[in-house]
Amino acid sequence: MDSMNEENDEYGDTVSSAPKRMRCRTSSVWSNFEILPKGSDGKERAKCKKCQNSFVASSSDTTSLLRHREKCLEVDNQSVSRQPLDQATYREMVALAIIRHNYPFSFAEHETNRLLHCYLNPDVKTICRNTAKSDVIKIYRTEKEILKHDLKSITRRFCLTSNLWSSPNTDEYMVFTAHYVDER
Repeated sequence: MDSMNEENDEYGDTVSSAPKRMRCRTSSVWSNFEILPKGSDGKERAKCKKCQNSFVASSSDTTSLLRHREKCLEVDNQSVSRQPLDQATYREMVALAIIRHNYPFSFAEHETNRLLHCYLNPDVKTICRNTAKSDVIKIYRTEKEILKHDLKSITRRFCLTSNLWSSPNTDEYMVFTAHYVDER
């Protein structure tokens, strides 16, 4: 041993003052992680700069870090591409949910519903009940025009059946059913 780097401590033991040689961290993964001090278990740890999760890692084994980097939202400082939000499609989907599940128009204004939509895509512009109502009416008019076009294009006979009924709370309903064979 080199006598220049050795000293005696207060108990007479020889202590080396030379710094320990650490292995060079050459993996590209280290640009995405911050090296943490050894934990209570004595293992080296690293923290992701993006999501702040910590992982057991050493300079010789970066497998878990590489695996995490692929899954994390940010890979090599480039955000994972997310499809931009189409506000018109979003409004149509809210209107279709209202139609399909018989929700009230105020469903668009429910606080937890809005929080969910903002969580899923921060770029969303939530809508009010009046906007939802106008979107539902627009879908109704579009579907009505499609039905008119389909009925005009029928070249053969068709049969219309009607049905009337009332619910126990005196709401009255009338339904028309058209039976026909199309060209397809």
